[in-house]
Amino acid sequence: MGGAPGSFSVNVSAPAGGVQRVVVAGDLDLASGPILQDRVEELTVGQSTLVIELGEVTFLDSTGLRALWTLRQNAATNGGRLLLSSPSEAVNRVLQMTKLDKVFDYSAAEGKRS
Repeated sequence: MGGAPGSFSVNVSAPAGGVQRVVVAGDLDLASGPILQDRVEELTVGQSTLVIELGEVTFLDSTGLRALWTLRQNAATNGGRLLLSSPSEAVNRVLQMTKLDKVFDYSAAEGKRS
């Protein structure tokens, strides 16, 4: 799914049991962060849990990080929660550098990668 370097995709699955899964692939950056936020923001309302799968993200910058943070805050404001699932090495590196790896919650099935 990841495609060519610089490509980006967001695939939203049908909700199941109050859980909405979103698979993100490619570069999550200045160009794609707002796309992710626009595409997923409405999902933070009415879902108890939003799982963002990040295993195919090849690059994460501050704009992409801000998009994830904003979605996390929106989910919490609406009574839900956002979980990260299978973060790639690129994502983990940024989360660890910013210490946000200790702030975001992770899907119990996948957890965070070391």
